[in-house]
Amino acid sequence: MPKLVDHDKYREELLLKSFDLFASRGYANVTMRGIAKELNISTGALYHYFPNKQAMLEMMIEVIATREIRQILEDVYKTDKIEERVVIFLDYFKVREAFFKNVLVLLLDFKKFCGSADNQKTLDQYAEIIFTYIAQGVGMDRDFGSMAVSFLAGIGYMLLIVPEVVDVDKQMEILQQIVIPYLLATVEPPAS
Repeated sequence: MPKLVDHDKYREELLLKSFDLFASRGYANVTMRGIAKELNISTGALYHYFPNKQAMLEMMIEVIATREIRQILEDVYKTDKIEERVVIFLDYFKVREAFFKNVLVLLLDFKKFCGSADNQKTLDQYAEIIFTYIAQGVGMDRDFGSMAVSFLAGIGYMLLIVPEVVDVDKQMEILQQIVIPYLLATVEPPAS
């Protein structure tokens, strides 16, 4: 009997497995043949799932953004306390620091090598979704989410450039000291 394959699930697995390859080598230094070799599949099989490297990178960004948003929201919404939500969110970033640095590299590569107007719209849409979800997690508007992402992206960027100089724990502590009092003074407590 032939083996049944969930093609969508398998496509997502291929994307997640190739994430580190794109992040470590860079978009320009990765070929479809090299990706296939790393994934231990034929080049033809890879082309069956992805028409080209750019499409693969676009799908990878979508899968990663969706997966990460879902995971962090699951964790954040386990409590109604704003202080705990902020700590959970920042701890999530600290624990997955290397992953988020790789996401930053991937996004920079995407912008540099795939910078069409349509791709910019895609990046803008994902950014808006992320800003909104982060903001909703603490009861704020989208601009608060934009500020939080900008701060964390700045830390990620500094970790790429001068990793020995940046103390992530200290940065998270400072952000907590700034954000928690601000949120407590600004956000209406949830109705019980």
